Amino acid sequence: MEALSFYVFIIGIFFKGNYTYPSSYLEKIYNLKGIDTLYNLYYDNGFFDVNIISSNDTIVIKEGEKYRFAGIRLNGNYFFSSKHIQDILPQSNSPFSSNAIQKSIKHIMTLYQNNGFPFVSVKMRRVYLINKSVGFNLEIFEGPRCKIDNIKLKNTGITRITTIEKFLRIKRGVYFSKKNLENSLKRIGNLTFIKIDGYSIMYNGNGDIDIILNNKEYKSGQATGALGYKKNEGVTGLLSFGTENLLGTGRGLLFKWEKINQNKHQAYIKYYEPYFLNLPLNLNIALSQMFLDTTYAETNLESNITAFSHPFYTQLGIGGKEILLPQKNQHEKRYFFSSELGINSLFPKEMPKKGIMISGKRLWENVGITKIKGNLHLTIPIKHSLASYIKFRYEEVYGKNLNIGDSINVGGGDFLRGYVQGYFLTNEVFLATAGIRFFMGNFCFYPFSDYGRLIQIHRNIYSFGFGIFYQKTKITFAMHNRDILEGRIIVNIVTAL
Repeated sequence: MEALSFYVFIIGIFFKGNYTYPSSYLEKIYNLKGIDTLYNLYYDNGFFDVNIISSNDTIVIKEGEKYRFAGIRLNGNYFFSSKHIQDILPQSNSPFSSNAIQKSIKHIMTLYQNNGFPFVSVKMRRVYLINKSVGFNLEIFEGPRCKIDNIKLKNTGITRITTIEKFLRIKRGVYFSKKNLENSLKRIGNLTFIKIDGYSIMYNGNGDIDIILNNKEYKSGQATGALGYKKNEGVTGLLSFGTENLLGTGRGLLFKWEKINQNKHQAYIKYYEPYFLNLPLNLNIALSQMFLDTTYAETNLESNITAFSHPFYTQLGIGGKEILLPQKNQHEKRYFFSSELGINSLFPKEMPKKGIMISGKRLWENVGITKIKGNLHLTIPIKHSLASYIKFRYEEVYGKNLNIGDSINVGGGDFLRGYVQGYFLTNEVFLATAGIRFFMGNFCFYPFSDYGRLIQIHRNIYSFGFGIFYQKTKITFAMHNRDILEGRIIVNIVTAL
């Protein structure tokens, strides 16, 4: 006769006597490390008389009475009065919680650290029980109250310490504040040419401190060369050089020359000054010239000032334009004003690598032309090796005296574009780009797709592209759906300097 086998399945744990916490929550806690985690839960929340009995699949809990705070005694506090500190501590007769004690110690530390005491420490010296109440003593070691004497970089590089101080917005000779310093480091974290990975504090013996920043510098320059070919137009191309940390000052400089087609070429130079006049203002100045064979020439000078208070910014601009039509012997000068409002999850200087940027711009010219632009850029990190992005742009131009040079520039500005810039003449256009990026070691692959709607002439345009990124060199290919028929090829190479 064969032996009988029995299988017992425990479908759940039953709790009795738990009035404070639901059974579903206790079961999750119990499944972590057993019955000790239940005791820790109750002890941390003032149930010091709790008794837990486990029998098979049933756990009986005798919670007992919840203890309360009897009071907190302070020692060693000289700068702040006991009354001032007591206002941020748990009040007498409030329910006991070990988490409340930890928060209390953290609040005291923060209070001192934000008022010039970088070396403060707080320790719990004695705990006592009185009639179902818990009291304890806190010993405060304030340390010296210190001012900032110097800010130093741990690793040498081209970036000047005066540049770092400009972005930090922290002056020497002021009392140390941990909150102000960490907020400043977050702002510096948006820079592309340097990274601050923590800091240390050194007491120099005369009541002041030095702050040493653990920095790592990145190459801030970028050279771009692009080469294109079209059967009917011959060779086109682009050359550019730019840096976001000119001579270690944090200033930006960009020069670009582009041959758009056989008869059209353009030169462009831009200068960027951060924290203009030591205020939260960014200054941009740009000069460009565009020539269309011998029939058209245009010179643009534009400047704008951006005021920012993270994450919002506003921009005001002014500029002038000179237009020459040699064949008609015409000469025209225009002046224009622009305004822009936006929100940026990062720094308003550049499009974000991750996050969101929303902006709207309106431009007025003295000849009755008004341009309206709206932008949305959204990048979503899906996981470490994958990220998706989507960009929308809307442009509208209306008024009088439109020249060929005022046509909408359709497509992206970094030469990775499916649209041909200046190819269509229209006064209203909606553009969108969407793509996904795959990271595999040092390689990044990112296919993208473009869509455009030329509203006034009721025409849709489509395109696709594919990019490859390896370490500090980016090679991109972009194709419009007409490129194959017209024999156009564009190759772009970007190298960090």
